[in-house]
Amino acid sequence: MQWQGLSEAEVVERTLSGGKNSLPVDTSRSLSKQLLGVLKEPMMALLLIAALLSLALGDIVEAIALLISVTFVIGIALFQVRRTDKALAALRLLSTPKASVYRGGELIQVPSQDLVLDDLILLKEGDRVPADCLILESSSLTIDESILTGESVAVEKAKGDLAISGSLIVRGHAVGKVNAVGLASQLGQLGKWLVGVEKRTVLQREVDSIVQVVAIVAIATAVTVSVVYALTRGDWLVGSLAGIAAAMALLPEELPIVLTIFLGLGAWRMAKAGVIVRSNPAIEMLGQITVLCVDKTGTITENEMTLVTKDPQTLRFGAMASIPDSFDPIDKAFLKAASIDSDLTMVREFPLADEHPFFCQIWREPSGNLIAAIKGAPERVVELCKVAEPQKTEILHQLDEGASQGLRILGVAKASASEAILDAKNALGLNFEFVGLAAMKDPIRKGVDQAITELSRAGVRTVIITGDYSQTAEAIGREVGLLSSEKSLSGETLEQLSSGELEQAVRTQSVFSRVRPHQKLMIIKELQRQGEIVAMTGDGVNDSPALKAANVGIAMGKRGSEVAREAADLVIADDSFLSITEGVRAGRRIFSNLRKAASYVIAIHVPIFGMALVPIASPVWPLVLLPIQIAILEIIIDPSASLVYEAEKSTKDQMLKPPRSIGERMVSRSVIKLAAAQGLILFAGALTSFLFSLSLGSSDDEVRSVTFGTILLGNLLLMLTNRSSTASIVELMSGRVNRLAITIFSAGLVFMLIMFSVPQIRAAFNLSVLGVSEILVILVCALPAPIWFEVYKFSKRRKLITSTPN
Repeated sequence: MQWQGLSEAEVVERTLSGGKNSLPVDTSRSLSKQLLGVLKEPMMALLLIAALLSLALGDIVEAIALLISVTFVIGIALFQVRRTDKALAALRLLSTPKASVYRGGELIQVPSQDLVLDDLILLKEGDRVPADCLILESSSLTIDESILTGESVAVEKAKGDLAISGSLIVRGHAVGKVNAVGLASQLGQLGKWLVGVEKRTVLQREVDSIVQVVAIVAIATAVTVSVVYALTRGDWLVGSLAGIAAAMALLPEELPIVLTIFLGLGAWRMAKAGVIVRSNPAIEMLGQITVLCVDKTGTITENEMTLVTKDPQTLRFGAMASIPDSFDPIDKAFLKAASIDSDLTMVREFPLADEHPFFCQIWREPSGNLIAAIKGAPERVVELCKVAEPQKTEILHQLDEGASQGLRILGVAKASASEAILDAKNALGLNFEFVGLAAMKDPIRKGVDQAITELSRAGVRTVIITGDYSQTAEAIGREVGLLSSEKSLSGETLEQLSSGELEQAVRTQSVFSRVRPHQKLMIIKELQRQGEIVAMTGDGVNDSPALKAANVGIAMGKRGSEVAREAADLVIADDSFLSITEGVRAGRRIFSNLRKAASYVIAIHVPIFGMALVPIASPVWPLVLLPIQIAILEIIIDPSASLVYEAEKSTKDQMLKPPRSIGERMVSRSVIKLAAAQGLILFAGALTSFLFSLSLGSSDDEVRSVTFGTILLGNLLLMLTNRSSTASIVELMSGRVNRLAITIFSAGLVFMLIMFSVPQIRAAFNLSVLGVSEILVILVCALPAPIWFEVYKFSKRRKLITSTPN
C-alpha cells in the first residue's frame, strides 16, 4: 500500500495547534542560572570580599577597580559558559532521534520532536516508538513496553492496537498514525522524561580532587598569612587583604572551567566531523583505545549495494523478499532491479532471527494461491532447499568464487504455501526451491587502508567482525591490508575453541566472519581480559550488549537502530571508518591540549603564590601582589587556559604515539615537575626583580610595578611556549599559527602599556611609571622561564632524533 501522509501545509497547521512532539527537559541554562553558577566560584567570593576590605580601608579607587575586575572576570566566564552551552545545544540537536514519516507521498526522516498529530510513521525493528500511535498495518510486530509498564516480556501488536511512545520495536515493522504527542502522550502524562544527572568523568573527578585539596591548603594559607601579617605589622584589615591575595594566588579555579569547556567544545568539534558524543567519558577513552573492532558493511565499505546478478528470476524473488520502503541498501538494490507485480498482496513476513538467518515474505496471488520468497545466508538457504549434492557443490563453488572477489552474496529461494503458513511461527516447514545466488558489489571506502595503517602506527589494532561469508570477509581484509594469506575465523569455529585457543585466536586474528551478536560479546570480553581497551561498532538490536560491554561503544548513525544508538557512547553520523579514525585523533588532541592547559595553569600559579607570600617575611617589605593585581592575572590566565589551548590543532605526531595507559592521569608527576620547574624559574625572576628594586631604594609602587610586570610578561610568554612540549616557539608562531594565542598575547601587551601609562589606571592598581631601566629589569627577569623551556624542548627533540632508528 502506498501511504500518502500529511502535506507540508497540514504539518504547519498541526504544529501551531497541537505543538511539537517534545517533553520539558531542562537542556539549557538561562542567563540568570549561568550568572549564578559563575558567582558561586570561590574566586568571585574572594574578589568581592577584597573589594569590601578595600572600602573599609578607605581605598575607594582600588575597591572600584576590583569591582570592575570582577565584572571582567564574570564576563569572560559567561562568554565561555555560553559558548560551551551553545555547542552542547547543537550537539543535542544532532543527537535527537529520527523518525521515518510519510509526508506528501514520500517516506522521509525527520527529528522525532517534529512529529505532529495524524502523522503516518513507519516503525521498524530497533526503533523507539517516537509518539503514541494507532497501528494501521503491521507485520510480525512485537514491542517491549517495559519503559512504561515494567513488564520485561515483549508483547505482540496488530492492526488497531496502540504503540506507546518510548517503547521499543523488538521485531517486525508497522505503520502507525500519531494520536498523541509531547505531554499529551502516555509517556508525557507519566512524567518519565529523562532529566538525568551527567556522571562525573574520570578527568572531572581528578580535577575535583586537586581543587579540593588545594582549596583546603589555600584556606589554611590565608588564615596563616593574615595572622602573621597582623601580628608583625599590627594591621588586621590589611592582613586580611594579604591573606585573601595568598588564597587567590594558590587556588587553581581555572581547572574545572577549563575541563568543562574542553569537553563541551571538544564534543562539538567532533560532531562537526561526524562523530556525535553521547557520553563524556568516551572522549577521554578515545585516546586509550588499543583495539578497534568494526563491522565491514558500511564502515569499511560504502554501503552502496549494486547487484551484479542479472538473472530475472533471482532478482524477482529477491525483490519479493525485500521490505517495501526500506532504508536497507540491500532491499533498495533488489527493489530497484526488479518490480513486484502490482496484483500481488503481501500477507505475512518472517523477520531475520539467530536460528534462521534469512528473511521471508508471503504473497497472495489474484487466484488466492500463496507464494513464499526468501533471501539470506547462502549456505543456510541451500540447506533449507535440500538441493541434491551435485547442485549443492556447484552452488557453493559459485559462492566461493564470488565471495573471493569481495562480493556480498545472498541465496534466494521460493516456495508454494498453504493458508496454515499465515499462523505459523516460522517458514521452516515450507518446501523451498533454490532460485539462485544474488551477488552485490559494495565498494571499499576511499582511504580506509591508509586509515588502518595510521591507526596501526598509533598502537591501535583494527579487527573486522562481520556476519558476512568467510571468503567475502577475507577478500575485504586483504584489500584493506589486514590479511595476506591468512584466513578469517568463523563465529561457529570460535565457539568450539578451548579457553587457551580462544585467547590465542583473539590476540592474533584480524578478521572474524559469520559472527553473531553474542559471539561479538565473547570477542570483546576476551580482549578486555587480555588488558585491551576496546572500541566496538554495532548497528542492530542484538548488538546492544556488545556496545555496552565495550570500553567505547560506537553506533552507526545511518543504518544503526535506535536501541543501538542508545547503548553507544559515540554515534558515527556517516557510518564511515574514516570518521572513527578522526574520532580517535580528536580524543587524543583533547587530552593533549588539556594537559598543556593544566601545565600552564600550575606553572603560572607558582610565581603568583610565591610573590604573595614573600613580602610577609619582613615587616618592611611592601605587598607586591594585592587582590587587584591577581584579578588582572586571572583575566589573562582564564581565556589563555580555556580558549588558546582548546583551539590547538592536532600535531603531526598525534597518531604516532602509543595509546595512554588506563591509569595515566592528566596531571601526572611529569606534568607537575615540568610545570613546577617553569613556575619556579619565573618565581626566581620575579623575586630577583623584587629584591633588586628594594636594593635601589625604590618606592612601594615602583617595587610592585617591576615585580608585577615581570610576572605578567612571564605569564604571556609561558602561554605561548607551552602550546607544545617539543616544537620551538619559532615553529609555533610560523607553522602552527593559533590566532587566539596571538590575539591574547597582543591584547596582554597593550593592556600592560595602558596600565602603566594612563595615570588614573596606574593609580587604581597602585603602580608607577616604568622607565627604561625598569623595563629592562622586567625583560631580563621574565625571559629565563620561557628560554629554559625552549632549551628543554630542544634537548627533547635531540633525544627523539637520536633514539629514532634510520
